[in-house]
Amino acid sequence: AVASGMRLVILHGYGALPTSHWFTWLGDAIGGDVDIPALPDTEAPRRDAWVDAAGAAMAGDDDLVVVGHSLGTVAALLALEGVDRARIRGIVLVAPFWESVPPLPELDGFLDLPPMPDLAGAPVVVIASDDDPIVPPELSARAAAMLGVPVQTVPGAGHFLDRDGWTTLPAARDAVLGMLARA
Repeated sequence: AVASGMRLVILHGYGALPTSHWFTWLGDAIGGDVDIPALPDTEAPRRDAWVDAAGAAMAGDDDLVVVGHSLGTVAALLALEGVDRARIRGIVLVAPFWESVPPLPELDGFLDLPPMPDLAGAPVVVIASDDDPIVPPELSARAAAMLGVPVQTVPGAGHFLDRDGWTTLPAARDAVLGMLARA
């Protein structure tokens, strides 16, 4: 379980809810202080509003492990820019990207992004699929390269959606547990 003074923050993606996919399963699997905020206007996300909501979930003195999925990875990285680096125990990015996503031109305004934040030594794990139809695997690979970390590939996982059977995500659980063990 997340130890006292630690918080797990899980950020959902575009069109999703805190109860979607594997988010509540992950929170339950880790236990302790878990926050899965509902990011505003999930069907028409605005970057400032998402970053503000993510930042509010990360506020305080607790050490943090942050998990983001898809567009939630962008919100996580942007919100972490305002967090004291000493509080960041780890970041898990599932199907991340840091550029426009061809299947989702409606997100181009959200994705007019600054340079990737420098996370200065915070442990980062990138999890991606080799057959993601929404976030092409090469976008996740480029995001991982910008962060200086390898991609942990889950074969045949698509976009890690509940409708495709992804109601658990052991790779994310194991990454979080590894970060908590080092904390």
